Amino acid sequence: MRILMHIGLSDRSMANQLIPLTKVENLKKIYVVRDKEGPKLQKIKYFPIKKIPKNRFIKIINRFLLLLKVCKKQNPDYLHAYMVFPWGFSIYLLSKICNREYGISLIAGPVEIYTFGGSPIGKYSYGAKVLPPIPLVHKILNIKILKNSTIITVTGSYTKDFLASLGIDKEKIFIIPHIVDKRFRKKNMQKKYDLVYVGRLVKVKHVEILVEAVNIVKRQINNIKVVVVGEGPERKNLEELVKNYNLQKNIDFVGFKSDIWNWFNISRINILTSEREGVPYSVIESMACGTPVIASNCGDIKDIIIDNYNGLLINRYNDAKTYSKKIIYLLKNPILLERLSQNAVESIKNISLNASEIWDDIFKKIN
Repeated sequence: MRILMHIGLSDRSMANQLIPLTKVENLKKIYVVRDKEGPKLQKIKYFPIKKIPKNRFIKIINRFLLLLKVCKKQNPDYLHAYMVFPWGFSIYLLSKICNREYGISLIAGPVEIYTFGGSPIGKYSYGAKVLPPIPLVHKILNIKILKNSTIITVTGSYTKDFLASLGIDKEKIFIIPHIVDKRFRKKNMQKKYDLVYVGRLVKVKHVEILVEAVNIVKRQINNIKVVVVGEGPERKNLEELVKNYNLQKNIDFVGFKSDIWNWFNISRINILTSEREGVPYSVIESMACGTPVIASNCGDIKDIIIDNYNGLLINRYNDAKTYSKKIIYLLKNPILLERLSQNAVESIKNISLNASEIWDDIFKKIN
């Protein structure tokens, strides 16, 4: 079997998504259309766009034309896209032209149903009891594309249940666990930081809540040390907030780092303050390193973090006061912190082992 995929993910995320596919015996070739060449993997052949226009609309058209060209030439058995818009739209149109079955992977959760790209802030918190009504145009287009697909993959039960509530056949929705790079493992390294944040510095991640929580924690733990690993448009605003709270000696911004596993290993607790997530790699990779996570209850993450067993969950992402209480609670209870650390490692050990098996079942369904 040969498949054609349209992927707009970073190299690291894409590799983690594709590696389980390369281990499926029945899958002989994977053709990938994206903006550039990607990591070298078995069975993968890339078709990069030679010239990427700045105009977004023209870029989408160019991608679609390349998809069509590859589909006509390589004659794949199946089509697949990551994210509903714009790549799911392209694959849907391609399936009509080339008469092929198609599937879509939702990696950001329900927000993909509400928007045509982008990441609106404050409207679609996965911690909310009820998400807002879906706008009519999105309901017509996005849900139609998902209902007509042969299979849908998601990152956890929260997204699967949400899609089922929209009338999408639950039998064609598969939860695909993330794989964990072998470099992410627990090491015997001295702890330099009490807290670590790893990820993009963008509004939807709400790193300002971490800063606010640290400002509260400092009243009881004056020498608390925090490291923020990552880059993004919010960095200047966050650094300014740190200055306003006089936390320059407590919080370090170190920018992007490629050896993330080491930063987890020199930190006691990982903090996640997102208003929504699929299952972020920073969570499973941190747990694989034995660094438990205090995280907002932001969607599929509850499949991974079991509260008070391998980490702690916060109901509201913007509740800095509760974050501070949980941080103080763990830092002042090293025995509990160590127990959570051990449980985190055990929880992650087998998480990625069955990803290839699930894909194998999916392709048997298609055949």
